[in-house]
Amino acid sequence: MKNEEFGFSCVHYSVSEASKSLNIMVENKKKLASRVRVCTVDAEAKAIKSDGSPGDYERVDNVVEFKKGEAH
Repeated sequence: MKNEEFGFSCVHYSVSEASKSLNIMVENKKKLASRVRVCTVDAEAKAIKSDGSPGDYERVDNVVEFKKGEAH
């Protein structure tokens, strides 16, 4: 389902294991003052391994706040 208010500048990323971080741009399509929750979801990469040790990435669960006129 397409979101009419928010989206991403790019929807496909490829990251090498040597990369230290990845920045993902959230788009505020209507440029209105608003908030949106962003969070990571485990799939092939896991935030925590089955033995409880650190996984492939750091979990993210944040609310991004936009001021009126902010696009990204």
